[in-house]
Amino acid sequence: MSKETFRATVTAEFDTQWALAYPLVPVMYENHRFEQPKTAWAAFEIHEINTGRAAVGTVRRFQREKGMITVCIYIPENTGTKAGLEMLDKAINIFEDRIIPLPDGESVTFYTGQSDKGGLKNGYYEMTAMIKYHRD
Repeated sequence: MSKETFRATVTAEFDTQWALAYPLVPVMYENHRFEQPKTAWAAFEIHEINTGRAAVGTVRRFQREKGMITVCIYIPENTGTKAGLEMLDKAINIFEDRIIPLPDGESVTFYTGQSDKGGLKNGYYEMTAMIKYHRD
């Protein structure tokens, strides 16, 4: 289970689809230089929740990692929520109910997404898309 293979594949999938839908909305990725704009922007993160043994019958045992992708959408305050909610839907739809094969032969299975509104923070209205996954 290569963490880097997983990160690179999932990030590339998000980046490609997000850029097609919202080419003018920049995305902040973990530990990358980012200059926060005065317009809408997003933050993409992968969170590992736990790893454990899984098995199919009594013969095949393997390691399964569970986690969550979060995409935080930041919309300038006093501009409404329409654009943010549309971006939230897109972020969820990129992964929701999909199985994505990884180059190392594993796959990642995404579940139904959910969202949360964080409210106003530092001049932006925050909304977060959350999509749980497992990979093995």
